[in-house]
Amino acid sequence: GWVALTRLRAELADDRDDVDAALRALYRTAGVSLIPEENQKILTAADLAAAVLIGDAPKHLIAIEP
Repeated sequence: GWVALTRLRAELADDRDDVDAALRALYRTAGVSLIPEENQKILTAADLAAAVLIGDAPKHLIAIEP
């Protein structure tokens, strides 16, 4: 299922730049999806801060297929 990057970042103690680099690398991997939250009105300040910018769009959710 989809996991908010807010939740993922809360579980990681890694440096923000390292996590962003890892997410960008994963984005190019088959079976990994990073997408923006469709309903932008529900995003909190924490959600906006946790987003990773890929291309010109912030991504708020990640899913990894088995």
